Amino acid sequence: MSVLTKVCVVLLVVLSIMMTSATIVLVNKQENPTQRAALAEATAAAANGRAQAAQQEAIAARGDRDARILEAEARQSALRQTTDTLTSQIAGMQTQLAAAQAAQAKSEADASGAALASAGALRTVEAQQKVINDTAARLTGIEKQYTETQTRLAQQTQELDGARATIRRLREDAVAMTDQLDSLKQTAGKGAATGADPQRAGGGEPAISLRGVIKNKRTIAGSEWATISLGSSSAVTKGMQFKVIDQDRNNFLGYLTVDTVEENQAVGKLEGPGLAAVRPNTEVRTKW
Repeated sequence: MSVLTKVCVVLLVVLSIMMTSATIVLVNKQENPTQRAALAEATAAAANGRAQAAQQEAIAARGDRDARILEAEARQSALRQTTDTLTSQIAGMQTQLAAAQAAQAKSEADASGAALASAGALRTVEAQQKVINDTAARLTGIEKQYTETQTRLAQQTQELDGARATIRRLREDAVAMTDQLDSLKQTAGKGAATGADPQRAGGGEPAISLRGVIKNKRTIAGSEWATISLGSSSAVTKGMQFKVIDQDRNNFLGYLTVDTVEENQAVGKLEGPGLAAVRPNTEVRTKW
């Protein structure tokens, strides 16, 4: 019930009381039956007004109570809904918090594992770097040894080339001395008796310089014979002597003395220390 309604009810009650008092006073002063009846009716009307006012007040009170009850129930329902909503939100937040805590724990575990893995990888890298440094040091030593070996090999190669050149010159000198000795022997044995030029007689080193190759080699009656690529067309004559040379190594292998001459080839007997190395395409020369 509102304040204005309460004020109106109070005023009505006060007025009723005042009217009743005034009526009683008036009745006491006038004992007229008519007046008394009017006073009674007025008193009854006032009482009836008071009763109606009380009834209206009660109705208004009940309405106000019912309104307050409904308002309280509505507030309670709203509070219940709010509480349910907050409870649901709290549950969701708790779930999220648990998930976040689990994620944080996993992140911390992953970070710890990553740190351990990083430390292991770092140790592995350090070990590999040490191996690389050791290998580089050994490689440097090997390269130094290789350089020193190459230097010694170059020196030895130069010395070997010098020795080979010396041996070749000595062989050439030996062959030349042998040729000179053979020429002197033939000159002394034949030229002294006949007085003829030994080269024209078919012995010794020819005056012309010829070069050819061995075409084939064969053994006849225990002696080595070979066919050369030069014949009468090249001024080859019977008794002419060729030197057999290993052109790859420039080594003296022996002599070939012509026995049979044809136009483009000749056959002769082989003599010398290196006949085993004589094969087709071995070079023959009249002069060294």
